[in-house]
Amino acid sequence: MSVATAVTNVSKKMSVKTLLKLIHVAVRNRRARKFLLKQMEKRMFEDLIKANPYNRPVKVQEDKYYMGRALLRRIDKVLTEGHLSRKATE
Repeated sequence: MSVATAVTNVSKKMSVKTLLKLIHVAVRNRRARKFLLKQMEKRMFEDLIKANPYNRPVKVQEDKYYMGRALLRRIDKVLTEGHLSRKATE
């Protein structure tokens, strides 16, 4: 294994660990979760509606955005109301 491959593997492992820690914090912390969900909604809007890389009909892209946004908001509501056990969030 070359040094570059080893560095890449370590970097990927670190980024996955960092991402998992961020998700764990977001599940437990309402402010962090709200911030991340808002950023995800913005990114979905940019990617699906504004960019529309495959030139699909705008209404189709809007439907995808609204469905994705509804799922994200429902996940937030479930976490906020405590309908998810602690074991499920670990």
